[in-house]
Amino acid sequence: FQERLGTKQWIGIGVAISPDEAFYFPLGKPGMKNVPHSDPYPLVRKLEDSRTTKIFYNSMFDLEVIENGLGVEVDNFEDVAIAAQVQGLWNSLDQNLGHLLGINHETIDDVLPKGKTMLDIPFPRTARKCMEDCIDTFKLYRLFRMDEWAEKKNLVWKDHVGREFDVTPRIIDCYYVDRYLVPVLRRMSKRGIAIRQDVVENWNKKL
Repeated sequence: FQERLGTKQWIGIGVAISPDEAFYFPLGKPGMKNVPHSDPYPLVRKLEDSRTTKIFYNSMFDLEVIENGLGVEVDNFEDVAIAAQVQGLWNSLDQNLGHLLGINHETIDDVLPKGKTMLDIPFPRTARKCMEDCIDTFKLYRLFRMDEWAEKKNLVWKDHVGREFDVTPRIIDCYYVDRYLVPVLRRMSKRGIAIRQDVVENWNKKL
């Protein structure tokens, strides 16, 4: 996960190694205020390790920034946002955490004053926000029992008030279709796609 500026320039990357423990690597550059610099390459080695499962919430964005910022093409990953969508749950991290775990998760609007950028926020506050995002994503991954989804069997998980949610093999199949499409869509977004102009014009007239 990464914090970013309005210009989509990243300023740090966080990682949780459990639902209780996370680290933040600030990636400041000369002239940046409130952003120190650290060596991210211990983390890079983990990102490059295909034996390590990486967990994201909205992998399309995260993978793009990691590739552009660190030159790493991440494989062996799971996406909690997609897992929530195929179960008919909420799209946002804070809504899923509130409804399912009873956790009040801060959004970027809670942290960032109007008219300010992340560079205006004290570094400890930025780091804390990023690490909380990582930890809370890990909590949802565990709640959904996603480490068992590859077995494609019927699963049941419970939220913080005891409501049961079924995860069927069909739901899991839908998840993997969307999950496997992520690298394909990323390649398409870089290369673009060819279109038949005559067909587009005909559709435009019909619509």
